[in-house]
Amino acid sequence: MSASPAPQALSTTRRKDVALVPFYRPEAISTREAALIAGVSVVTIRVWVERHCIGRRVGGVVLVSQPALLAHLEGDEEALKLYRQGNRTDPRIGAYFERCGIPLSVFEVGGAA
Repeated sequence: MSASPAPQALSTTRRKDVALVPFYRPEAISTREAALIAGVSVVTIRVWVERHCIGRRVGGVVLVSQPALLAHLEGDEEALKLYRQGNRTDPRIGAYFERCGIPLSVFEVGGAA
């Protein structure tokens, strides 16, 4: 009889839709910062990270994409879909990066990501 995988192993498996890839530090905020912005608990933010793919574990710490969080809070599923597919320059998601003060040029070919 084989043992089931640990719950953590399931959450760290590579998924098709990912957040914070490529990792760009100015985009990432802590779960505490995200909770303050959203007006919810840190536990709720961690649930959203798993359920809505707005962040990921980086070096053992859960980080949240601030632009993805804003899109989630505004219910902008189209922008989130673009984000999860790795598109950072489409105007729909790009507007969230600009609101967070993150220049889109870092995601363009030859950018400094």
